[in-house]
Amino acid sequence: GTYTVNEEQEAGWTQTTQNPAAIEIQLGAVIENINFGNFRNVNITGFKWDDSNGDGIWQRSCEENNGGCVAETGLPDVTVALGRASGDSRQENGHEIIPIEIIAMTLTGADGSFIISGAGPGRYKLFEESKSGWQATNPAPSIDSFFDITYIIPLGDPDFDLLRIKNPNFNPPS
Repeated sequence: GTYTVNEEQEAGWTQTTQNPAAIEIQLGAVIENINFGNFRNVNITGFKWDDSNGDGIWQRSCEENNGGCVAETGLPDVTVALGRASGDSRQENGHEIIPIEIIAMTLTGADGSFIISGAGPGRYKLFEESKSGWQATNPAPSIDSFFDITYIIPLGDPDFDLLRIKNPNFNPPS
């Protein structure tokens, strides 16, 4: 007879191969190499904090700084979005334009932390909410800040920081 073999997808995994074609089974036949590829989805975690001294480095705990104690606090209620490249890129005015589909959004917690759960393999970009009167100090804005998830690897903390501009003439260290 003719049969199809399918995999029951487990929660937290993404099937990375197509289901095999239908197979014809004859009496006494041995069927081999019916394979399925799977990827364990990952969580993307990080923090958003107030880089009060503008150095691009998060001082999570109190550090002496010019006679004062500086501990930079996390920023709550900031929207963080995960986008995935969707479609072919194109050139426009000498720049590569990559279509993005937002696939997840979350708010930072009271401590500035965020988590986006269940990202499968692909090319992604994290976006942070733009806040009036604030300037990003880390990571430095870049044209191509995509990252690929293709293996089960620790991504580290894709931390974002914001420097509140109190003095319009202030230039953060580079």
